[in-house]
This record gives sequence, C-alpha cells and structure tokens, in this order.
Amino acid sequence: MTIKGRRELVLEKFAKDMNWTKGAELGVWKGRTFKHLLSNVPDLHLFGVDLYAPQPDSKGPEKWLPGENGHKWDHENYFTELTKFCQETNGRGVILRMSTTHAADLIEDESLDFIFIDADHSFEGCDEDIRNWTPKVKSGGYIIGHDIDWEDVNRAIRKNFGNDFYEEADNIWWHQKK
Repeated sequence: MTIKGRRELVLEKFAKDMNWTKGAELGVWKGRTFKHLLSNVPDLHLFGVDLYAPQPDSKGPEKWLPGENGHKWDHENYFTELTKFCQETNGRGVILRMSTTHAADLIEDESLDFIFIDADHSFEGCDEDIRNWTPKVKSGGYIIGHDIDWEDVNRAIRKNFGNDFYEEADNIWWHQKK
C-alpha cells in the first residue's frame, strides 16, 4: 500500500477508515498531529505523552535543548498551549507530561486502537517505546511511527518486527498491524 500525505492526514484517514476511538501519540512536541487528529476525528480519545523538558543525558541525537537544530524548544509554552487545547476537547485529549516509560504504566494493556511513536529517536529509546507500548494496542490495532530513515529508529524497528514488516508513506513513517 502506498499512502501519500502528511502524517496527520494519513493518521486521520486510518482513524476514520478503521473507526479508531482511542490512541496515544508518543512525542507530541508542538502538537500538530495531536491537535489535527482531535479536531478532525470526532470520536477519537487521544493520550499525548511528552516530557516537555531538555534531555541532556539522552543517548539519542536530540537533547531538546534551546537552540538545538534551530528550534527554540520552548517546552513550557508547548505544554501550556496543548493543555489549553485539551480543555476544549471535552476530555478527549489528555497530555501526560512524563516519560513514555512512566506513561506506559498508566495505560491498560489491549486498550488502544493505535500508538504513534515519535519520541526518543535513539535506538534504546525507540526500542523501549516499542516494547513498552505494543502491549497497550488491541489485537488488530496498529503500531505506527515516524522517522524510519533515522538509523537508530530503523534498527529498533527491525529488532522488534523484522525487516519487511512495514509500509512507508511519503513522510517516512511505519506501521505494523498487531
């Protein structure tokens, strides 16, 4: 299957076509995908997980420090904006300001239609997110992610799912039907 379009449009199409009602986005940042999904998929309830803090000890390529890669990384502002947005979703949007590891402990196994992984891009971080969050997805649900073109992300995906499990869209994402 070849799917074209920005990730939020692809996820919206999946959500509508498959009648998804509950999911999680790991690594929300400014919330473009999170906001789009909640604004365009009326029956969707979505957890957004992000630490909203610099991570100078990360083993990955990103530290989320102000000025890194030309970004302000204004974590407090991003969190405040998303919190305000969530207040307008009648409980359908929930931001969990914590590590993805800790957030996984709060979510019941087999309770989500999908997860969208776009948090820690290190091998260790992506591998941990896949292992911690895959049990949260219902049978028949989807594990979806971004940045398969990053070497560490690709390696974590192949470790957990093999070499030929995914389909790519124009914006470099992957998924695996559970």
